Amino acid sequence: MDVTLRPATIEDLEPLFAIHRAAMRGYVELTYGPWNEPWQAAFFRDHFDTSVRQVILAHGEVAGFLDLIPRDDDLYLSELVIDPVCQGRGIGTHLLRETQARAAAKGMPVRLQVLRVNPARSLYERLGFVTNGETETHHLMEWTAQ
Repeated sequence: MDVTLRPATIEDLEPLFAIHRAAMRGYVELTYGPWNEPWQAAFFRDHFDTSVRQVILAHGEVAGFLDLIPRDDDLYLSELVIDPVCQGRGIGTHLLRETQARAAAKGMPVRLQVLRVNPARSLYERLGFVTNGETETHHLMEWTAQ
């Protein structure tokens, strides 16, 4: 699969926010109510961490972004957002399997949270993630190598 990652730069802020909006707006509205564009843009900008954010490239084109944070006791998948026009092509599966292999090599679990209304949960479950907690808005999930 022709999927690569590159470090995000500040120049990626606007195009990645457009992908975030396209991919997440419906789930945000179902969870929190109407989309507030100024608030969402400011939140995205304020949490745009180029030390962890990676741009997902599929066949050389921007397809989304990934924030994978190595912590002392796990790899934390903070964000995996795929542009809706690129979804269903195996990009997320490919990146999750790479993340699982990286975690397994270090003897660590992968942890994440997913909005309760986001159907991506079924992808995580298919790849062996289990729900190990819940909040009012999210499922907390973990994968551990067997």
